Amino acid sequence: MNRTSWWQESLVAFLAFAHVSTAATAQQVRWFDVIPEMRVDGYTHDLVPIDRIAVSARGTIAIAQGQDFAVRLFDTLGKHVGTVGKKGKGPGEFESIAGLGWFADSLWVYDNRLRRFTIFMSDGRVRRTVAVSASSTTLVTPMVLYPGGSVLAHLGGPLSRENRPSIWAKVRIGQTTGLVISALSPNEHKVEVDTKRGHAEVGLPFRGNRFREYSSDGSRIAIVTAFVEGSQRGVFQVVTLNANGDTLYSRNHRFNLTALPKSVGDSIIDRQYAGLLQRNPELAAEYKKRVRLPQFYPPIRSVTSGNDGTLAVALRTQSQEVQHLLLDSRGEYRGHVTLPITQFIAGISSNHIWVLETDQYDVQSVSRLRLRPR
Repeated sequence: MNRTSWWQESLVAFLAFAHVSTAATAQQVRWFDVIPEMRVDGYTHDLVPIDRIAVSARGTIAIAQGQDFAVRLFDTLGKHVGTVGKKGKGPGEFESIAGLGWFADSLWVYDNRLRRFTIFMSDGRVRRTVAVSASSTTLVTPMVLYPGGSVLAHLGGPLSRENRPSIWAKVRIGQTTGLVISALSPNEHKVEVDTKRGHAEVGLPFRGNRFREYSSDGSRIAIVTAFVEGSQRGVFQVVTLNANGDTLYSRNHRFNLTALPKSVGDSIIDRQYAGLLQRNPELAAEYKKRVRLPQFYPPIRSVTSGNDGTLAVALRTQSQEVQHLLLDSRGEYRGHVTLPITQFIAGISSNHIWVLETDQYDVQSVSRLRLRPR
């Protein structure tokens, strides 16, 4: 779950809807209502900030509680059915929770400090532990564990940060190379510097032209890129790959562009630059060289990829509600759904969405909502 930064909050205050897909313009815009079916209430279950969630094929929800070094498990009715993990280095214990997911009824959790996966049976007992060698972790950041022992990983490398592409690959545990699935241009969204005080980086504002997301089981990797086409219209290009890097489909969906007033953009850039200048002048100088003011607002807020191939693309908004473009497993337009800005889609299937909701006190809850066509 990404926290909203100050500049994103500033954007929300000015943004207008950027939407309307190709299918929606050729046909009638379709809308879905959401019907609450289940809720895991943050107050009732005393949840700490939620790092991530994963939903099994049977509907069991695993909620990562990093501050507690544990994962809480809830059934399809929202009943708490167990907890796995605690702080420590022994079997079934964690020093960090960097990822989690399911294959069949087995839950896996990745600990990037202990450099290992722990696989739990449905009753919470440890099935086995899979170590990731220390020599490979400087080059490989695991994201998803596959049943056969491979991982979907973010690869690093010996190249300088300026020239290194962002590579996702399918890699055997313990190895540092593998089947490249996706490679994107480096440093599109952030500025990095190395100083005597160490490495520092900062995200660039006005991001939202390219998103790459994987489903929780690693079976689908979606790349959504926004292109400007003329002075009023833009195009979302949606490309979905399988776990072997094969392209399953490529689709284009049009949207309306929203002009970015120069005064608004300059204000956001100047404010971020002033804060960086106080904390790290070298990073501030590099930021000033790299930051650019686009002509239009970035249209995409986030992307969620489902294990069944469905996609939800959250669109930028100026209101307290967010429109989401829903695509089916072939990338075709299904419809739109509107959610409060406090709800983030953390999981999706053809019939349901799972949302992470944050209230005014930063207490988080998880709900399952059924999608119903109007």
